[in-house]
Amino acid sequence: MCLLSAFWFGCSTQFQPDDTSHEFIAFGTGGGFTGIETTYYLLTSGQLFKQVGVNGDLEKLSKLKSNTTTQIFNSIRSFGLVSYQFEHPGNAYRFLDIHLGNQRNRIVWAEGDQTVLKECKDVDALLNQLISGK
Repeated sequence: MCLLSAFWFGCSTQFQPDDTSHEFIAFGTGGGFTGIETTYYLLTSGQLFKQVGVNGDLEKLSKLKSNTTTQIFNSIRSFGLVSYQFEHPGNAYRFLDIHLGNQRNRIVWAEGDQTVLKECKDVDALLNQLISGK
């Protein structure tokens, strides 16, 4: 059956944010006038997705280079962001939502917040630079 469906649709499984079998970093913005979150999901494979709103469709974006993706995930680990606790959203906020193995951590800070760990801002800036134009 899978062989037949592979011919028509393919047997690969589509990424879903609630699927715990994938390691990924979710990042984006929320709040403001609309209160809607725009979330990007970067998988360890380099595959990138975008979702607008909690129930929005996942849009598959182009894949990042393997060495870039590895560097980002290594930075997240070496900076200790998987265990860094910071949740201070403002009206408009930024976030990193880290899913590595069985570890989960969401870091949220208000736009312009100077008290969040500098490494959070650095990772966020790099991720946003990589998605610009995708």
